[in-house]
Amino acid sequence: MKFLDPVRLFFLLLIVMATGSFTWYLFYYQPVSYASHEMLETLISYHDKVSRVGKMLENVEELETTLSDEQEAIEGLRNKILPSGELNTVAGHLSAHAVANQVILVDLNSDLNNFASAASDESIQGMLVQFELRGKYIQIGGFMQDLDELPFYLRPTRVLLSKLKSGSELKAEVDARIYSWND
Repeated sequence: MKFLDPVRLFFLLLIVMATGSFTWYLFYYQPVSYASHEMLETLISYHDKVSRVGKMLENVEELETTLSDEQEAIEGLRNKILPSGELNTVAGHLSAHAVANQVILVDLNSDLNNFASAASDESIQGMLVQFELRGKYIQIGGFMQDLDELPFYLRPTRVLLSKLKSGSELKAEVDARIYSWND
């Protein structure tokens, strides 16, 4: 049989194998490769999304910590503003602060009682307080430096130092503002 001689049979099998390989590549390998490539892209996309969510969670934790710190700071600030009902304690606190700094609180001019009863639309109000101190320069300086230790805000707006006629003491005339919550 001439039709099945070994050379023709070899080429026929070669053509069948090439056609089979091409068909396998075209109809099986290509779709599976494409699907696996799409799956890989989807996995990479999900990995990126999970990474972003992880970073967002870290940011949320940082924001919660920052918020907590800021709320504590605001609460600390709020505690340094006197409720209007406690304005009558200012003189006592200033006197104790003066004694602690070895100065003499000579005069305290303010209208704290009228201020406490005054009606206002503002929730926080400031009022002017004037007082006079007598003592040595270092002691008056210590008094002024330690004003933050008072349980309320007392912010000096004017300090006038003058020497007394007798001795080495100074007189300090202080204008300051006190802040109060209007209950």
